[in-house]
Amino acid sequence: MTSPPDDILDLLTAYALGVLEPDEIAHVSALLDAQPELRATLAELRATADLLPFGLPEATPPAELRQRVLDHATGRSNPAATSPPRRALSRMRSWMLGLGGVAAIAILAAIIGWAQLFQVQAQLAQSQAQLAQSQAQLAQIQGQVADAEKIIASLSPDTSSASGDRNSASIVRTRSGATVLIAQLPPLSPGRVYQIWRIQGNNSPTSAGLLRVSPDGYGTIDFSAGQQLEAGEIVAVTDEPDGGSLGPTSKPLIAGKSNA
Repeated sequence: MTSPPDDILDLLTAYALGVLEPDEIAHVSALLDAQPELRATLAELRATADLLPFGLPEATPPAELRQRVLDHATGRSNPAATSPPRRALSRMRSWMLGLGGVAAIAILAAIIGWAQLFQVQAQLAQSQAQLAQSQAQLAQIQGQVADAEKIIASLSPDTSSASGDRNSASIVRTRSGATVLIAQLPPLSPGRVYQIWRIQGNNSPTSAGLLRVSPDGYGTIDFSAGQQLEAGEIVAVTDEPDGGSLGPTSKPLIAGKSNA
């Protein structure tokens, strides 16, 4: 593409920067209508101008800027004196056209790089928070195991099921008299939750609460004082919609009989 004459490039550069007077804007519009090929050059200048703020260092405005703005706002300034000098505009135009190549791409790449860095930092912070939560939960489980006086039930998959070996739970009675279920189960997808069921004889299953596990698959649930297990009753765990169900809607993942 042939480069336009310098005087036209100066006008297009000033147009891209938004520093033209109304009569000059009208002149540029007429030029674009008469020479449509100039629109490609203008688009390149505008794209480069949009990237300039990201590539410039933070600047301190000159002390006389406030007075110049006031003079311009009150009509005391001389428009000819405040217009960009021709040589400065030519330098700006040359710089912008040069920036439209590799340097502009470098600035854009730097912007994208910073955005990716912030995203990675956010993901790292989230992972660290999840790790801290898992460590706190594991420490709590270790404390409960250390305080355990007796294992009153062991829950495991049915031998005919396809559940993994990781699916298991124990119900322990602590020295303080509390009854706690400690489970190792795979994390569920969003909108799902584990639900604990008690089955006494031929009675229908009754819910003993919801169980949520850490990203590592560990979780605990305390049985309330009014929910102490009886010898011979079945405790089972199912995968249910978040919020729980009135009755089991799927086969038990793990189950076991209490020997309390």
